Amino acid sequence: MESLPDLGQGPEVFETSDVESLENLSLKSEEVVTHDIEIDNEDAKSAHARFEENTLVGLFDLVDFLGSLVAENLGRNTYHTRKWTETKAQRLARIAQELREIQEEDNEDADEAEKLRKILEALVQNRGLNGYLSGKLDAVFRQVENELAHCDFPQASDAEAQKDGPEETKNILQDSKVGLGVVLDLELRINELEQAIGVHEMSQATNLALHMRDLDRKVNVLYNPEYEMDTMKTKVSELNKELETYAKTTRMAQLALPDNARASQSRELTQKIAAHSSVFEKKLDTVYEKLGEIESMKARLPAVISRLRSLHETHSDLATAVSIVGQLDDNLETLKRDLQSWNDSLDTVRTAINQHAVAFDDRLRETETKLQQMEARVEALL
Repeated sequence: MESLPDLGQGPEVFETSDVESLENLSLKSEEVVTHDIEIDNEDAKSAHARFEENTLVGLFDLVDFLGSLVAENLGRNTYHTRKWTETKAQRLARIAQELREIQEEDNEDADEAEKLRKILEALVQNRGLNGYLSGKLDAVFRQVENELAHCDFPQASDAEAQKDGPEETKNILQDSKVGLGVVLDLELRINELEQAIGVHEMSQATNLALHMRDLDRKVNVLYNPEYEMDTMKTKVSELNKELETYAKTTRMAQLALPDNARASQSRELTQKIAAHSSVFEKKLDTVYEKLGEIESMKARLPAVISRLRSLHETHSDLATAVSIVGQLDDNLETLKRDLQSWNDSLDTVRTAINQHAVAFDDRLRETETKLQQMEARVEALL
């Protein structure tokens, strides 16, 4: 078959219009669903929450993806993932939770300590109100009030006593003596109350202040963790054992002595006891003879002691005042010496100034004389 001359022998080419090509491009290609490729349709937030604890190990190392079989590159042919033990946000949340728990524990401890303190204060207050000394003081104060209510104190002046007659003067003097006796009795009772309460800090007698300090010390010992009661009990038991051992040893030593030695010792002991008893009886007889004076002075002795204490305080104040006056005298003497030294210095300065003034006047006169002579020479030359 002969080929036609107008027809080419090349491949056939089919041309399409531009409109058809644009329409074909605008059409969306259908996605072919295959089961060989796994496609995860995950949201960004869920993926962040899922992979926030994972990290890549090979970010800062060179990773070889060429599949080299060299021993050095076997562990670096891909990225490796590693899981964090705790993220930054989780760590901060954990620290905040621990701080809140610690603060709650501190608040609970403070509340319990405050509750215990209130209970202790209530116990101490109730014990002080209902104690033996408080009841005794209440009874004494009631007795004093009753005595004051029944007592009538006379009020009489010296002028009225002079105007009245001798009989009225005697009556007034008797009433004044009765009033003085009541006042002295009242002062003795006030002194007893002061001793019971414990006004003076240096008083060693049993009083309310010492009792309260003793109770405070005992409570502090009981509630002080530094003092361990078990250790104290152990030491006391050890001392008791040592005392029992010493008593047994002494008894065995006495039994080991012969009869003659024990008899001689018993005779010496009897003589010592007899001598001691005779001396004691003499002292007892002397005290019995002075018992009347002791009873009479017993009522006035506390008031005298209190007045002596006040006198001692006055003497101490006077001694302090005397020492202060002595210090002032020393300071005045020091000031006088300083003023004298200043006066001497001023006199020396004044003398030096006068000498310099005299020397300056002499030099001034000499200078004026030389100037006059120089002016005369200059005029003569002119």
